[in-house]
Parts: sequence; structure tokens; C-alpha cells
Amino acid sequence: MKNSSVNWGRVLVILLFLVGLPLGSWLFLQQGVAYRKASIAELKDLGSLPPLDCTDQKGRPLRTEDLQGKVSLLTRWPEDSTLHPALTERLDFIHHLFDEKQDLLLLTFLPPETPPDTWAQNLDITDPHQWRALSCQSTPTPLLDTLRKKPLQALLVDPELHLRRHYDIEKVEEIYRLVEHVEILLPEEKPRVETRPSPQR
Repeated sequence: MKNSSVNWGRVLVILLFLVGLPLGSWLFLQQGVAYRKASIAELKDLGSLPPLDCTDQKGRPLRTEDLQGKVSLLTRWPEDSTLHPALTERLDFIHHLFDEKQDLLLLTFLPPETPPDTWAQNLDITDPHQWRALSCQSTPTPLLDTLRKKPLQALLVDPELHLRRHYDIEKVEEIYRLVEHVEILLPEEKPRVETRPSPQR
């Protein structure tokens, strides 16, 4: 009677499927979890959003409580007109990335003498619900001062109205960080419930 020889090639293939692939998947997931934790750690609590009393380009009022439950990106329209195309280009890029997200608002504070409707018309803003130009009756001076630290400064606000991080969106890498942080802070989308008409009797 011959001794059965072990097919080591087959054994290695089986071990690869039983051990190697699950281990590789686990390591990949762990790297993803660690990266996400590192991204979350970059989001600080910089205080609460101050009271706002503003009007947008459609004449609609906007107050601080209107932002509850949403992620907001705040920017300030620069006095330096040479920066206008750069800011517009970056906000337009972010808007297109999150165009389908109703829980993200792009809010741009305008100088007092700038009519919001004229500003929006010149920029050809086609989504006034997500991208809103604001003229404020009571100017939130400390908030606007923080947006003057860099020529193209942005400030991220979470759904609980906490200021979380500043971004110098003149830098491409800062825009990438901003996009990642928006994804983290956005509320989970609720599945749509399809309603069917009741059968007629």
C-alpha cells in the first residue's frame, strides 16, 4: 500500500483562503479605522456658533437655529477682488461634490454694501438652497475676524453648531481635508420610504 503524498500546493491555496485573505482584509480595515480616527481627531471644539441674523440672496432670513442638524461651511467674501475667482472656483468645486447632500450648506458672508441677489447673479449660482450669500443685520464681528486670518479662509460647523476647524482653502491639500471632514460630520441619510397608493375599492 502506497503512502499518500501531501499536495502542498493545494494546502497552501487552502491556507491562503482560510487565513491569508481574512487577515489581509482585517489589516486593511484596521488601517481604514485608524485613518478615520486620525481624521476625527483633527476636528476640534472651537466654541459655539454665535447668533446670526442674516438675509440671503432670495431675501430669506437665516438665523443660527436654522443651521441645527446641518453641516455648514462658512466663508467671507474678500475685499481683495483678485481673490474672488479663486474663492468662487473652490466653493463651486465643493458644491458639485456634495450637490445631492441637503444637509450641507455653503454660507458666504458679504460686505455690508454688497446686495446678495446681485452677488449671486454675477456668480451664476444655480442652487440657492445649498449655496447662500448672506448679508447680516448684526455683523458677527468675532466670527468674521476668524475668517480674515487667511486670504481664503473657511470654517466648518457641525450639526450641533460647534465650530470644528479652520481651513486655508487656497491650498489643495486643505480642500481634501475639508472634504474628508464634511463626510465625517454629515448626518447619515435616512432610507427613503416608498409610499404606495392604497388600492381603490
